[in-house]
Amino acid sequence: MTIKEIHKELKEIYGAPKITRILQREGYKVSERFVGKLMKENNIKAHYTKPYIKTTKDCDFSNRLHNILKRDL
Repeated sequence: MTIKEIHKELKEIYGAPKITRILQREGYKVSERFVGKLMKENNIKAHYTKPYIKTTKDCDFSNRLHNILKRDL
């Protein structure tokens, strides 16, 4: 398997360290630095994906509020 194939197969998320480990498991004798150089020459970059965070509140939020100060509104 080549670096490009591994990178494409794993959705372009893995960088040089993980690709190096995969290649070493397959029997290739490569270093992380060598894989990094090859990736740089071929414009292959790992893309970090941020986890999705829900930032909006439920529209029914007011029903869960309690009058803890006992004030009249």
